[in-house]
Amino acid sequence: MDDGVPGRLGRSTTIALTGIGLGALVGGVGGRIAMSLLARSSPEAHGTATDDGFVMGRVTVSGTLELILIATVLGLIGAGIYAGVRWLHFPGLAARIVVTAACAGVGVGAILVHRDGVDFTLLDAPLAIALFVAIPALYGGLLAWVVETRAPLRPGRARHGSFVALRWVGRALAASAFLVLVRDLVLDTVALT
Repeated sequence: MDDGVPGRLGRSTTIALTGIGLGALVGGVGGRIAMSLLARSSPEAHGTATDDGFVMGRVTVSGTLELILIATVLGLIGAGIYAGVRWLHFPGLAARIVVTAACAGVGVGAILVHRDGVDFTLLDAPLAIALFVAIPALYGGLLAWVVETRAPLRPGRARHGSFVALRWVGRALAASAFLVLVRDLVLDTVALT
């Protein structure tokens, strides 16, 4: 293309590769660091299996590789979700980064944080909650930043009135879902702390 913006295949590839890379780095390596911090903060839990089947306090090459692989796959899934809802974003790089980070942190946090899990009842709950929200939030913010600086959508596309109305309806639905997830995360956090 003459304007330097990658085509649809280029944007899709950029989103996918960014999701894979950030999933491995932020989710995999960051997740391993988080697990080590949690194990150090709760030595009495060493030897107990986590909700995901890892053994607290034990760092192995196979466990680390498994975590990185899982996080890589989840990073690709996250990138697919980002690509699917990208049309709902408000203009402006900062807004896209903040909204994506908040949605990833709250969305994944609401899925992971639960009252009956070993990860939150045996470990330092405030630290575990903070880490399980911060890691996906960091992933989401970095994903938006990389994608929107490397493969931005062309402005001015699809400004037809019915599309604008559909975008606002989609934003309203997304905001409603976000608020439900915030409520769930807050209720679980209060119960655990």
